[in-house]
Amino acid sequence: MDDIFSMFKTLLFSNPHSKHLPSDLTTETIESMRNRVLKHFNTNSEEYEVIFTSSATDAIKLVGNFFAWSRAEEKTKSTGVYVYTEENHTSVLGLREFANAKGAQVHCIEIDKVEQSLQKSSNSVLTEKTNCNSEVQNCLFAYPAQSNFSGVKYPLSWISDIQDGHLNVCDPPLNADGNSCVDLKKKNNIWFVLLDAASFVATSVLDLSKYKPDFVPISFYKIFGYPTGLGCLLVGKRAWHCLHKPYFGGGTVQMADSKSMALQRRESLHEKFEDGTLPFLDIISLGHGFNTLLRITAACVLVLGCNFVSNDQITYSLNILLRWCMENIEKHVFNISRYLIYNLKSLKHGNGVAVAEVYSKLNLSRDNHGSIVNFNLKYSNGDYVGYSQVEKVSSLYNVHLRTGCVCNPGACQKYLDISSEKMKKQFEAGHICGDSNDLVDGSPTGSVRVSFGYMSTYEDADNVLKMVKECFIDGELLFDTISYTSEDFSTLRENVDAKLIKESYSSLCENELGKLVIESKAVSYHNNKNNATPNGKETTLSHHISLANSLEEVNALNRNGLDRKCLLLTDIIIYPVKSCAGISVSRWSVGQCGLKYDRQWVIVNSSGVTLTMKRCPLLSLLKPWIDEDNNVLVLSYKGFNNININLSLSLDTITSENKFCSGRICGDKINGVDCGDDVSKWLSSVLGLTGVRLVRQIQPRRCKLSRNDNESRGLSLANESQYLAIHRPSLRQLLQHIGENQFQNFIPKEEELKLRFRPNFVFDGGLPYEEDEWKSFAIDKFNFKVLGHCNRCQMVNVNPRTGERSKEPMLSLGKCRGPSMPFGIHSSFIGHNTREFNSSVSCEESSFLKVGMIYKSNPDISDALQEKYHLLSESVRLLHCKKGIVFSL
Repeated sequence: MDDIFSMFKTLLFSNPHSKHLPSDLTTETIESMRNRVLKHFNTNSEEYEVIFTSSATDAIKLVGNFFAWSRAEEKTKSTGVYVYTEENHTSVLGLREFANAKGAQVHCIEIDKVEQSLQKSSNSVLTEKTNCNSEVQNCLFAYPAQSNFSGVKYPLSWISDIQDGHLNVCDPPLNADGNSCVDLKKKNNIWFVLLDAASFVATSVLDLSKYKPDFVPISFYKIFGYPTGLGCLLVGKRAWHCLHKPYFGGGTVQMADSKSMALQRRESLHEKFEDGTLPFLDIISLGHGFNTLLRITAACVLVLGCNFVSNDQITYSLNILLRWCMENIEKHVFNISRYLIYNLKSLKHGNGVAVAEVYSKLNLSRDNHGSIVNFNLKYSNGDYVGYSQVEKVSSLYNVHLRTGCVCNPGACQKYLDISSEKMKKQFEAGHICGDSNDLVDGSPTGSVRVSFGYMSTYEDADNVLKMVKECFIDGELLFDTISYTSEDFSTLRENVDAKLIKESYSSLCENELGKLVIESKAVSYHNNKNNATPNGKETTLSHHISLANSLEEVNALNRNGLDRKCLLLTDIIIYPVKSCAGISVSRWSVGQCGLKYDRQWVIVNSSGVTLTMKRCPLLSLLKPWIDEDNNVLVLSYKGFNNININLSLSLDTITSENKFCSGRICGDKINGVDCGDDVSKWLSSVLGLTGVRLVRQIQPRRCKLSRNDNESRGLSLANESQYLAIHRPSLRQLLQHIGENQFQNFIPKEEELKLRFRPNFVFDGGLPYEEDEWKSFAIDKFNFKVLGHCNRCQMVNVNPRTGERSKEPMLSLGKCRGPSMPFGIHSSFIGHNTREFNSSVSCEESSFLKVGMIYKSNPDISDALQEKYHLLSESVRLLHCKKGIVFSL
């Protein structure tokens, strides 16, 4: 990146459609990069054309859109064929819509059937035809060089076999009625091959002088990491005449008469298809990507610093070095992925159940497997761990995974045994591509993918294994050495106790099961995937709460023999600035979109993106408070002078400094007012970031959790709901789990743990997790509707008093509360006891909540008992709903 931006600082590039010097430099450099791409794949411009696209998907779409499915001289429907293997990227599946629209037959074929078909076939049944004309039917076969799901590589030798017409499928097409078989080996069929190499070429060698597919989509960011919006389509000479493009754009014609249909397109294929101005700065950046690959090998010293080589001899040497470099990368990533696969397969729970279900071939080699490891984890009872839970936990270890079906639905169906009927059922249950709905009826809807690159190390693989061992092992960790071959033990020895490995190696032949406990100390990782309320005695109220009289009243009510639980409101907390420290108050007013001033301000970066504690933990140390006497919000940070912000700032008070602005919170558009340059400079100094701004919300959003509700509920800048409540007995239960795990000796105090969950209301009394069953509640005369659980993310791992990150309490939450990690409840204010709340009433005009107010739950209370409890205290007005029944006192 330094080289790229250094080049842009010293050289001037311009639109290649002009003819001045900067434009000429741009044109020459683009053509140099075009040739360098061809050299990278060991071919030349006489054999392949390079068409630059925005991505590999765009390259695939180009083929589908412009491939000559129909006969060249007829307007009737095509009798061509499109065949794709089951384990293909979604973008390749999408190509079938073009084929179907043109009348071509569409087939999905399993990998095993391809192998069987090609093995049975003998010599070619067709003479090679290099032109698409009305005498032949154009057929397209698409398959991946490497599965982006599993990392499995497929034979490149298929290319010539398919082109020679050896493929035959006896399955009816997907887009035709009936069950009749279709013969694909007709003599008038000519076959073209689309090789999806986007995943493959990132870490493997593709030699187009040896294997000659007709279409090869490429994504450069998968190879270099930058630029991200650039790909290309390599088109083999054999298929140059089979792409027919009616549209023409800027730069693709020699002459176009606006007053007639006269048109003369440019000669070369890439000039015909590259409409408009190319992303020339991105294309120019490719040179430094290739140089980076060269620099990682010691043999490339000769060409270091050569950005754009023109000498034929040096170019040839560079090409040889680059292929050698890619071979080394291929070996490197394969060894790491194999190491991780064998380790994952070898891990066992204390009861002998496998921890991981790995989706790969049995006998791994560089020829059949690449840089990807795909798996699902299992509990000790054999049930699956949801991939969302694995993804949340992995972030604590700085392991960044891809989860779900990774844009490969066919591979998901194959490896996870998802039939078409089952996929439809999962969709009807609410699962869609890319969501976190990871289990439906206990079956996984996706999996976990780890991908390695040239910069990856064995330490990266060990970090994944560390995460699995520390978070997903139940009981004593067992190691199954049967999964290892002798050559892998040398690598294994580096990561586990040498003595134990030596013993396991010598006793492998003697021990039929090949099992060995490699951790002598039992690891008590008891995972509970269910969100069931724990059984046990009622937790005693903590002694430190300074509300003795109220607690005595609660305890007295609980001792009356009616088996009811009364809860006490112990804390009211507001968070004026999103993701910053909260303010504990003893008395506060309820407004139309939450507690007054709660999450009314947000800090955004120079691009207008919201800053949150996830990405900027220092926000937790930024302390606001409300000074209503002076009508200001005060922000403080240790070592800096305080700064004041006017509380009256609104649309009516906008000045040239306080501009109207908009942004997004959790996908919702928000409107706000910028709080000015002074606070911007102060925040930039405090956070060490440039261009940050403080914005105040001026129009409420709609509550995300009540969109199907007829009532419109205003929402501040909170993520999902107006109010978030937690329950101290549940907090103490979680503390107990954390203490049992004793992960890195992390045992926080109750008050610190409370602050990590950023609640508005904190209740005490009752049983742990009884709030899971609440439907609604009341605090004095204020009625609230429960909207659902609050599913937690890694924000709870930020210590609000230090800004430091830890791996708890998220690890314990996942074990004791399940993959969604619910803790606390979302709620909204629905009105007073005697009347519905008027949404036009402003925050300033609303009534007050007070710490010490009592909340009571009792699903079976009678009218007579209601009157009795009404006489106990005039201030006790409670509402609770369990199992859908509402009671009001």
